[in-house]
Amino acid sequence: PRPVRLSDIAKRAECSVAAVSHVLTGSGTGRIRVSSHRADEIKRLAQEMGYRPNLAARQLAGKKSGILGIITDQLLTATHSRMLAWLQHHATAQGLHVLIAQTNNEGGRVRDSVNEFASRGIDGLIYNAYLNDQHWPEACAALESCPRVVSVFGRPSIKNAHFVDVDVAEGVRLAVHHLAEGGRSKIVLIRSSEDHTLWSKERVRGFTKANQELGREPEAF
Repeated sequence: PRPVRLSDIAKRAECSVAAVSHVLTGSGTGRIRVSSHRADEIKRLAQEMGYRPNLAARQLAGKKSGILGIITDQLLTATHSRMLAWLQHHATAQGLHVLIAQTNNEGGRVRDSVNEFASRGIDGLIYNAYLNDQHWPEACAALESCPRVVSVFGRPSIKNAHFVDVDVAEGVRLAVHHLAEGGRSKIVLIRSSEDHTLWSKERVRGFTKANQELGREPEAF
């Protein structure tokens, strides 16, 4: 079936195409007035008829696409799943569409993902540097072309980029003290195959410091 057009919605709503365009795309601001009741009816009909906005047309008109790109190294761990589910939830609440790319810990995949996102006209990108810090030089070169970048656990050397910095070592140290105060006598750190990453090294540093403060010999597996 052909895509639903603004004129189709206008016919059902018994109003002008300009009014429908104003409600659904924001055009006509300051020139066209639509009552809240009529606007709600137009939105209801648009959803009922399966209307999808033309993102390419919006971008040509200089408007935002409403698309957010997220790059992560893998989707296998519970930590990644929870974080991505949280991002998806809040992005949807803001009316954004989310595209997710998985690099599988391969540096070259970052540039490929950025190029793919660029072709979709993303408004911004979240880069999950959870286990990707060894790829920063290559990643930064690719991320510089993005309109807005937010890095999770990593400080990119990109102008105007933002980052979320997590004190992993302090978190582990506090966790060990919490367990010790609760009477736990056998506290161990399970190490992974990714111990070369900054995140893993910070975990070990916090665990070692906590055990030193408690006068214990740290145990890790």
